[in-house]
Amino acid sequence: MAKKFTNHNVIIFLALMIIGLTINSLFLGNHYSLDAYFVEKNQDEMMINIQSSLGRPLIVFFGILFKFLNIKVMEHQVLLMIIAQVFLSLSALLVVTKILPDNREKKSAIIILICASLLITNNIFNIELLSHIYLAVFSSLAVLLNVLAARIVSEKQTLTKYLLSCVLVTCSLCLYQGWGALFLPLVLVFYLLEKNYSIIILLKRIVIFTSIYLFACIINLIYLKVIHPHFFGNIEHRAENNINIISNIITIIKIQKNIWLYHDYLLPKYFFMISVIVLILISISIIIKNKLKLTFNLLISAFIVMLICILPFMPHLITATVWAVPRTIPVISALPGFLILISLIFIQDSSKTFNNNMHSITLLVSVIIFMRIIVSTTQIESDQIATNKIDEEMATLIVNTIQVKEKELNTTVTKLSFIQDKNPKYMYKDIKGFGDLNVRAMVIDWTAKILISNISNKAYQITEFDKDIYDDYFKDKNWDFFSPDQIIIKDNVAYIAMF
Repeated sequence: MAKKFTNHNVIIFLALMIIGLTINSLFLGNHYSLDAYFVEKNQDEMMINIQSSLGRPLIVFFGILFKFLNIKVMEHQVLLMIIAQVFLSLSALLVVTKILPDNREKKSAIIILICASLLITNNIFNIELLSHIYLAVFSSLAVLLNVLAARIVSEKQTLTKYLLSCVLVTCSLCLYQGWGALFLPLVLVFYLLEKNYSIIILLKRIVIFTSIYLFACIINLIYLKVIHPHFFGNIEHRAENNINIISNIITIIKIQKNIWLYHDYLLPKYFFMISVIVLILISISIIIKNKLKLTFNLLISAFIVMLICILPFMPHLITATVWAVPRTIPVISALPGFLILISLIFIQDSSKTFNNNMHSITLLVSVIIFMRIIVSTTQIESDQIATNKIDEEMATLIVNTIQVKEKELNTTVTKLSFIQDKNPKYMYKDIKGFGDLNVRAMVIDWTAKILISNISNKAYQITEFDKDIYDDYFKDKNWDFFSPDQIIIKDNVAYIAMF
């Protein structure tokens, strides 16, 4: 029986891996976010100094290790993507196998669980982390550590397991804080599997689980505010001390409309909100039909949903700048997956006829949501590949134009200076993205400089823009496409207007 169980898990893991790699197949090739261009030229700065300033000491450890071994992460994108997917698939497997035993003979339950687990670990917001390929492995490992911590502490309540879970959650935050909000709601979902739970036991568990999460947060905050400044000196701008919590709360409230209605423009309008509403109605109908601890089950389910909606924003309350983009709040996008898990757990206690009906409805809704996520993910990945290609073409045009003007003026350009035109466009036409996702490299000065230097094979320096040049050639100008008029050369400096 144990052997059959093991083989069963291997098959599920392979299915999760194949699905995950298929969904993200376009990212198995080289792809670049804005930060990835910087990492390619300044790996030590990004993975040691900057990651330390963001409170991620475990990434710093790997950054130092890579430096010692002379490993260039951007040269191993395929391997990084595969390793990241292994971590995500193992995370999904731990979720599936925790809830699967009572449903082992029902194929629809396995399909629902696979959809739900992947909607948690491979949700649409996580695509931005995968686009930041140098972060993908670390953020995916953070997911695995949180899921593993939830599994361990939900199996048997012992001091040793509490401590181990605390260590795992702390390590996850020291890798990537964005996934830290996963632990608490997930361990409460696992708690729903217990048959003889009560409000007293639940409150006790909530206190313990919350203490684990808060302890991990405090350790991470100590590193960010005390240890990093002591050893590195510099503080990342979002971690500075000029924090206005009230202003941050107002900002967080304002961005809720964008998240719920448009899901940061990564899904069709209203799709995320409608999916959540439908799944909530399914969960409520199942709980009401069961009539078993009706109020208790409704309250704990509502509490889990509330945690998923609130916890991802908690770190943003103590930052100087609220930067709530997909990669910093991925747990919000996992909400449909959580609701599907809750529905499936409560279906187990239903009558047979109702059980079969709700299995069918939940299966249909799960597959529809999952398929829409696949379509959007593929489009986003395709758009990033297209953005990278167009950026390279734009950089090539600029290099060729500079070379022509160098010959005409009999000079050699050693410095570049950039300025945006009156109405710069941060994404190419028909490209889908949000935040840093699929932003044009050729509209940001430091990424434009890197691309131009790569293509020309010259180490250009960036200098300040000459005010007279701006007033004479670029003031109030607006371009929708590349033109040689966007480049003016004076002495050894190429002044470039980015449209």
